[in-house]
Amino acid sequence: MNLRTFSIFRPGPRFGLLFSLLTAHVSFAGFSLTPGNYYSSTIGSRVITQYDASGTLVGSYTVSPTVGGDVRGMAFDPAGYLYAAVSRGVAGFVIIAIGPDGTIQQQYYGGAYLSGNSSFGKIAVDRNYIYICGENQLTRFTLGQPLLGPTAIYWGNGDVFDVKPLPNGNLWIASGNVMEITTDGFIVNYIGASGTHGEHFQSVRGIDYDPFSGKLFAVELGDSSFSMQLMRVDPTTSTCEKSTSYTYGESILVDLSGNLLVGSDSLVPTIFNEDFAELGNLGSAQQSFVTRYVPWPALDGVPTQPMVAEATGAQGAMVEFDSPT
Repeated sequence: MNLRTFSIFRPGPRFGLLFSLLTAHVSFAGFSLTPGNYYSSTIGSRVITQYDASGTLVGSYTVSPTVGGDVRGMAFDPAGYLYAAVSRGVAGFVIIAIGPDGTIQQQYYGGAYLSGNSSFGKIAVDRNYIYICGENQLTRFTLGQPLLGPTAIYWGNGDVFDVKPLPNGNLWIASGNVMEITTDGFIVNYIGASGTHGEHFQSVRGIDYDPFSGKLFAVELGDSSFSMQLMRVDPTTSTCEKSTSYTYGESILVDLSGNLLVGSDSLVPTIFNEDFAELGNLGSAQQSFVTRYVPWPALDGVPTQPMVAEATGAQGAMVEFDSPT
């Protein structure tokens, strides 16, 4: 593997002037940020592993121990940068933003103790914020503004294990059960799960949503009566439509194709269809956290310059423009 030295913070066209001269070492072999590829990490390791669309190993990226401990959850932002949560023991965590050239472009520091549970550290990114789960809180950062620091937007009675942005702008979080909250942390709805054979939410660790089918997918540890499950739930009725056994499910990704990729603390990541038929595996090694680089939709027809109009009255002027697509 090659060894490269670079600035943790450096000037760049996307992020502007940054402020540190600290350096770190990252080793990588065959690693790139490639649309359609999968990326995974696991507890106790600083390695991010890359696979192509068929699940074949492509390369790896090893985060320096000077950055932190093990790599947890990962997500891509609209510009195609890979964000990865790295635990730092009692010092909390850092979220690193990895650019296409493999350099760490930004770092976001927070105090939640990710090392306290193997399920802590899942993250999500929307067009405005980065969210990270750890201990009994959901922490939010402003995308591209690490100096603004963290904001704890939700404090739960139990631990917060996963977060997923929704098409309506709200978030789903897994905190024992599943709840819908705003990006400021206000609870909008509780998403239950019940089935004809005693299926129910209990200690949910990972969630995702398919906006095309309208289904919620969850992995949970459960209890003695309903343990180690992968579940498909209709969130509008709180009905558990289908479930199957899955050992120590940790994270779950719903692909644009409608397939599921499930990470585990004991198994090789498994690919399912939405009826839970197994379609294959990702690589050949156990991995807890999984994501995929899917480019974000582009917005066309958005004005690039301010629109100026002369006021026609005390209320200003009405301005018409074509709706963006």
